Amino acid sequence: TAQSFFIQTIKECISIVAPAVFEEAADMLLAADRIFFIGTGTSYISSLYAHSKFMRIGLNCAHEAEMTFGRLQASLLEEKDVLFAISSSGRSQTVVETARVAKSNGAKVIGLSDFAISHLTKLSTLNLHTTPRSVAESSMAMDFPLIVGQIVILDILYLRCSAKLGEPARNAYIKTKIEAEREKK
Repeated sequence: TAQSFFIQTIKECISIVAPAVFEEAADMLLAADRIFFIGTGTSYISSLYAHSKFMRIGLNCAHEAEMTFGRLQASLLEEKDVLFAISSSGRSQTVVETARVAKSNGAKVIGLSDFAISHLTKLSTLNLHTTPRSVAESSMAMDFPLIVGQIVILDILYLRCSAKLGEPARNAYIKTKIEAEREKK
C-alpha cells in the first residue's frame, strides 16, 4: 500500500544516514559563506523547500529555478561556499554538471539523492541518500521514495542546524514568521 511504502521510506532514511553525517553536513552549511540549492523535476520542489527552511533560520542561501542560471551561479561559488545538489536519480545531467562546475571552483558539494551510488554521489564532498540501493537496482519509478525521503533528510538537517545555531536561528525564524503573517493581511 502507499502508506506502508511511505513508512518504509521514512524508516530507510532515518536508518541509513549516520548521525555523524548529519553533523558534518550541518557543520558544512553553518560554516558556508553562501549556500546554493539546486534540483530539477521533483527534486526542484525539494530544493525550493530546503531554501525556504534554511533561509528562515538566517543562513545566506539562494535558489535558482532556471538551470542555465544555476550553472552560472555555480561558476561563482568558491571554497567557503556550498552547493546543495538534489537529484532523485543522482543522474540528472544538469544537476551533475552544475555540481562539477561548483566543485571545480573549490566549493563543497552536498549531494542528496535516492541512491547510495550515482553520478552525483561520485562528485559530492558529502553524500546524503534516502535508500541503500544503487540506480541500477531500481526497476521503475514506483521504487523511488520520491520527495518523501528528500524532505525527511532535509528536515533532520534543518533541525540539526537550528539546534547548533540556537538563539540566532530562533530570532531569524521569528522575524520571518512575523513578516509572513504581515503578508497574509
